[in-house]
Amino acid sequence: MSNPVLGAKELECLRDRFQEYSRGSHYRANARTIRSRAHAVIRELTAPDNLPKLSLDDFDQHIWRLGSMSTRHESFDWHHAEEVLADTHPDRFTAMLDSGEIGFVGNMTWGSAVGTLRAYAHGRSRDEVEAQMRQGLRLLLHRPDPIERRLRQAKDLRIGFGRNICSGLLMVWYPREFILYNSCSEQFWASFGLSFEAGYNWVSPYLRYNAFCQGLLTDPVFNLQNLVELDVFIYWHTVQFPTPRKKTTPTKQKRGRKPKVTKAGITLAQLRATKQEMSPDQFRATWGEQYDQLVVEELAKTTTDVTPAELGRRARRRLDEIHAFLHGQTATSPSSEVLCDWIQFCYALELYREASALLRYVREDEVDTNTYRRTTRMAEVSRGKLTN
Repeated sequence: MSNPVLGAKELECLRDRFQEYSRGSHYRANARTIRSRAHAVIRELTAPDNLPKLSLDDFDQHIWRLGSMSTRHESFDWHHAEEVLADTHPDRFTAMLDSGEIGFVGNMTWGSAVGTLRAYAHGRSRDEVEAQMRQGLRLLLHRPDPIERRLRQAKDLRIGFGRNICSGLLMVWYPREFILYNSCSEQFWASFGLSFEAGYNWVSPYLRYNAFCQGLLTDPVFNLQNLVELDVFIYWHTVQFPTPRKKTTPTKQKRGRKPKVTKAGITLAQLRATKQEMSPDQFRATWGEQYDQLVVEELAKTTTDVTPAELGRRARRRLDEIHAFLHGQTATSPSSEVLCDWIQFCYALELYREASALLRYVREDEVDTNTYRRTTRMAEVSRGKLTN
């Protein structure tokens, strides 16, 4: 698909808006300053030599979160921070940052749908989540592979590396090559008649969007130093000229690519045993990257790639089967073992009416004692939920 092209009228409007933005020199200069400093912190934390030491806490605090600004006495909400950027002389703002009168934490550029990367842990250990985090950063930022492959590899790890974090980190590291791709991007270009919207399969739309924005770097009217500055303008524009967003239907999720198994002469179990015998720094320096890769490969075997729609269809089929039995619409009766499975299924989905109703059909002598006790307890709790 070819890149979109702005019409003459839209291009003229875009240039006029950029001139208006440029006249607000305080905001433009201060936004560049605060982003520059936040991005420097991110580059230091995610440098190849520092990745083995990057903790989940530091990632969540300085990279994952949009963050906030504060003085020695109070924290600003984001609206107040925007006012500070717009109303403070750039020299004064820089001096306040240098003296510590104003501080900041976070990436100061993009937000995330959930508060921390740890929300994607799904019962995994901290070590496992950190290993996947480091692996994703290596794949995205420090591998020589083509950019489309790097993006898909990071995305397919399924640890929360979506379009915001991936495109944002690429912009931080390579500001003349990549730009942030988020809801502000979609809203901004929609106001000029262009659509870059994407759902789960966002990699190809992002590459089209990025190529389009790179073309604006050569336009003398904008006089952009890099794509970070274009993104600052995009954010400013969406605040000053908000555009109602239409609801979009997420694209169907395709089955993800399975991570390639790395040939290694040592197993994960052996590395875990080795880890107990070495200091953390020594282990990470010697085995860190291989350990992270093996952990990622091990975790890839524990998750099923299923879309929300498919998951819903599977649950609906099972529930229809249960309802047919309860309503006497089936020719045969399921075994007590199957009934216990159904009760556990209903209990997990908080279908308390069905869970409590199914118990009367279970024959205690047809299932083992522990299964019967556990299932009975679930049915009793379900009955209690209905009476509370």
